[in-house]
Amino acid sequence: MAARRRKAEVAAPAAPATAIVLAPPPVLALEPTPETVAPSFALTIAELQAVTNELQQYYMVINLPGFALSTPEQAEWANQVAHRAAELEKTWEARRKAEVGPFNKLVKTVNGHFNPIVECAETIKKACGKALGAYEDAKLAYRQQALQAAQQSYLAGDTGAATQALAVMNELGGDGPAGISLGKKWVAKIVNPELVPREWCCPDEKEINRHARETPAHETPQIPGVEFVLEHTSTVR
Repeated sequence: MAARRRKAEVAAPAAPATAIVLAPPPVLALEPTPETVAPSFALTIAELQAVTNELQQYYMVINLPGFALSTPEQAEWANQVAHRAAELEKTWEARRKAEVGPFNKLVKTVNGHFNPIVECAETIKKACGKALGAYEDAKLAYRQQALQAAQQSYLAGDTGAATQALAVMNELGGDGPAGISLGKKWVAKIVNPELVPREWCCPDEKEINRHARETPAHETPQIPGVEFVLEHTSTVR
């Protein structure tokens, strides 16, 4: 009788109230509109190669071992090269933006069609995975309770109740969902940054460099554990 009462106390995980039917997704047709037709480049490989060759000549010189300026003529050469590099950078950055603009617009348009599908599918997959994990936990607890009831009934000499409890244990089966690997992982959430040990804290290098940039050159920024090096800067006008 005690085993039967235990059986009644063990609640099986609830099944969905209604059957779940997965309907096939709608077919997405991309019409060949201006937003979905790949643009073409206006510049040529010869133009790119010519600019690259010119810059490589300067690059080879400034990368020579021990490159330094020691005469007025060398300083003037470096001044002219810096201006030329700035001119090419400005011109070709503008052309790059003009060339990739239509491609970026195309990518954004196409991603706009696909992203909702991928994001929705990912959300569904994660939600089902969590629900299946919780279901397997409940099923395991249910089987463990039934096994304990069977053991207690057997020790009490009630083999019938023990057999019945074992049958209850096997009702749900021990296998997990087919084709899905379930597991568990810890997810961290910082609730009090002041209590986090120092070895788990990362210095904010971006903020440190911002502080360094805002410090006048005639002053030395001071932060314990950080070495500051005064470097030359230049702005081509």
